[in-house]
Amino acid sequence: MGGSLNSFRRNRQRDPRQRSPVTDLAGTDAHLSFSLTETSKTSTIRTVSLLGYGMRIPAIVYVLALGAFALITTELGVIGILPQVSEGFGITIDRAGWLLSGFALVIALLGPWMTLLFSKVNRKLSLCFVLFIFFLSNSASLFAPNFNILLLTRIIPAFVHPVFWSVAMSVAAASVDPKRSSRAVSIVFTGFSAGIVLGVPIASFAAGSDGWQAGFIVFSALNAVALVAHLILLPSMPVTHRLSFGSQLGSSANLYCGGIWFCKLCSQRPSSRPMPIWPNI
Repeated sequence: MGGSLNSFRRNRQRDPRQRSPVTDLAGTDAHLSFSLTETSKTSTIRTVSLLGYGMRIPAIVYVLALGAFALITTELGVIGILPQVSEGFGITIDRAGWLLSGFALVIALLGPWMTLLFSKVNRKLSLCFVLFIFFLSNSASLFAPNFNILLLTRIIPAFVHPVFWSVAMSVAAASVDPKRSSRAVSIVFTGFSAGIVLGVPIASFAAGSDGWQAGFIVFSALNAVALVAHLILLPSMPVTHRLSFGSQLGSSANLYCGGIWFCKLCSQRPSSRPMPIWPNI
């Protein structure tokens, strides 16, 4: 009896058709590409895209990190070009600081509602749309004739900024098995850290050498690269089930009533000091 059981186990291990998806995700020597989409009990869209079964973290997580790098460089990179903007438009640095404060204020006011608005949109489409808006607005900023137009083109991408972070984090966590979800999310946040450490200084150096327009060229280039990567490497991630509008609206209302947004709004004020506002909590 024991010999038959051992023989059955050996045959099962040799037959790749009988291996479970969880076993495959944990690692195997087979080389195969596939995309798996499933809906969990909590209605979270779980999309797994692997270039090879030997990878413990799917490639899409690193693509999302690239997108995070591009967005945080655009968001905070303007800090390093405020002197050039002030000189170019003949305004004070305090007023130029609205390029950062206005961006954060829009996120604080509209973040939950924009996320709610995009909750039914294909995840890949949402991510690519956000990056396209960032690329378009940064490109338009190069031709701003005055500071008011520059501020307008700067604020527009702030409307969709929260959408990228909410979708990217949920996709990263759902793209791996639960034991590795925290690692996947931390990799995406590595793009955030890299944007502060590398992206912001690069934009500052470019603006210091060739004017404030060079900084926005850096922003546009990074968003263009991230957009192409998302279009090519991310699989389609349709939303097959979503929470009711009422339940999502109630959750957003609870955030406001809980005082979180009151604290955020109190922190919003124009300032030229480095990083006066952290728009994400």
